Amino acid sequence: MKRLLFYIICFCLALPLAAVEREDEAFPLDTADVVWTFTEGNRVKLLNNADAKFIDLLMCIDTARHSVHLEYFNFRNDSINKIMMTLLARKLKEGVEVRILFDDFGNISNDRPIRRKHLREMRELGFKIKPYDPMQFPWINHAFHRDHRKVAVVDGQTAFIGGINVADYYVTGLPGVGDWRDMHLRIEGPAANIVQRNFITMWNAETKEKLSPSDYCLAHTAYADGVPVAIVNDHPRHSNGDILDAYLWLIGEAKREIKIVTPYFLPPPSIRRALTHAVERGVDVQILISAKGDIALTPEGSKRMGYKLTKRGVNVFLFNGGFHHSKVMSIDDDCCMIGSANLESRSLFYDHEQNAIVVDTALVDDFVEIYEADKLNSDTLTHELYKSATPWKRFVGRLAVFLRPIL
Repeated sequence: MKRLLFYIICFCLALPLAAVEREDEAFPLDTADVVWTFTEGNRVKLLNNADAKFIDLLMCIDTARHSVHLEYFNFRNDSINKIMMTLLARKLKEGVEVRILFDDFGNISNDRPIRRKHLREMRELGFKIKPYDPMQFPWINHAFHRDHRKVAVVDGQTAFIGGINVADYYVTGLPGVGDWRDMHLRIEGPAANIVQRNFITMWNAETKEKLSPSDYCLAHTAYADGVPVAIVNDHPRHSNGDILDAYLWLIGEAKREIKIVTPYFLPPPSIRRALTHAVERGVDVQILISAKGDIALTPEGSKRMGYKLTKRGVNVFLFNGGFHHSKVMSIDDDCCMIGSANLESRSLFYDHEQNAIVVDTALVDDFVEIYEADKLNSDTLTHELYKSATPWKRFVGRLAVFLRPIL
C-alpha cells in the first residue's frame, strides 16, 4: 500500500521528469570524459548469492578492530538483521566504532521496518545509526534522490558492494516470486578506501558530523596479484550520471560480447542506442531479465523494452528460476561491472548508487558460469513469446515504458 501511494504521488511528476532523462552523450564516450580512476592491486571475490554474502560479511565483521560502516537501502528488521546486530553489539564492547545509514523510504516501504523504539535501543547500546532523509509531509519532496546503495566497509580495508540488502527474503525467497537471486562483490585493497571515503562523505552530510577520511581510510599496500578496480559513485546534485557514463563507456569498448543481468530493464534512450550500436559492430549482446518481479508494472515493462531491442539484434532471456535482482554486466572476457544501480531512470538519474568496475578474467569467468547456467532456466524472448501475452499485459508493459522516469 505504501509503495502504491508512492507511485500515485510520483505520477504527477511523470511528464516533467520524462523531459529530465538526459539525452545521449556523444557515443562512444571518449576516455577523456571518464571521471573515475582505476586503482591497482585489489583482490576481489564474487559472492554469487545472499548466503555467500552474509557469511563472508559476518566473518569479516567478526575480525573488525577499528570500524564497521554499513549503508543500505533496505535494512529490514528480521532474523539476518538480528544476527548482525548481535555480532556488532559485541564488537562495540571491544571498542569498534559502528555506523549504520539506511534509507528511510526503503525502511518504511517494507513490512519489517526499524521503528523508533529499535533506534532508541540501538543507540543506547552505542550504535551510531541514522535514517537517510526521513520521509516527512508533504512527502513529494522526499520521493526522489533516495540512498539505494548496499555497502559495507570493515576497518577501511575490506568493502562489500552489490545488490544484496539486509533482508531475510534474499535467502528464503518471497511468495509469488520464488527464489531471490542476487550477487555482491568483496573488495580488499586500495579501492576499499574509496568506498570508505564515499561512506564518510554521505555520513557527514546526513549527520553533520565531521569525520576525517584520514582516520578511517587506512594505508593499503597493493597486492602483487591484485587487479584494477574503479569505484563509480552517483551522488545526486553532485556527480549524478557517472554510472550511466560508465555503462556507455563500457558498452562502447566491447569487441565481442556483452552479458547483462538486471531486475528492472527500463533504460534511457542513450543505453538503448549504445546497445544497438554494439550489435551493429558485431558484438553479441545478451540481456537476462526476470519473468516475474517484485514491483507492479516493471516485469511487463522490462519485457516490452527487451522485445523492442530484439528487433535490433539483441538476445533477451526471461529467467524462470525466481527473481534475479542482480545488477551485473560483463564486457568480453576481462571486465565486469557490479553494484546497486539498476538499468532504469531512478538509478541512473535520481538515486545515490555505487558500482565497481573490475578488470579481471577470473571474476568474469565466475560470472559467465552463473549466467550461462541461469540461461538454461530461461526462455528466449521471441516475437511469438511476446505476442502470446494477454493484451492486458502488453498494455501494462507499454504503460511501464511510459512511466519509466519514476519506476
